[in-house]
Amino acid sequence: MALTKSLGKELAEKNICVNCVTPAVIETDILKQCTQQHFDSMRSKIPMSRFGKVDEAAALVGWLCDLLIRHAASKLSRACPQSLEP
Repeated sequence: MALTKSLGKELAEKNICVNCVTPAVIETDILKQCTQQHFDSMRSKIPMSRFGKVDEAAALVGWLCDLLIRHAASKLSRACPQSLEP
């Protein structure tokens, strides 16, 4: 995230936006490799006790790619079940 902030500040004068997405655990096939104990442990650390969905993370990335949000340069967002903060 520090790299994103640094690049955002450096490239803003060239009208280049820099953003990052740092998703929490997202429901994908890789979770099938986890033991139930590990699965439960990860989920217990999330306030809403659920993993994010691919569509939720994709929606945030889509928002970031929208040309109408140029004002969002150097903003950090979290793609996690408990919040979608700009």
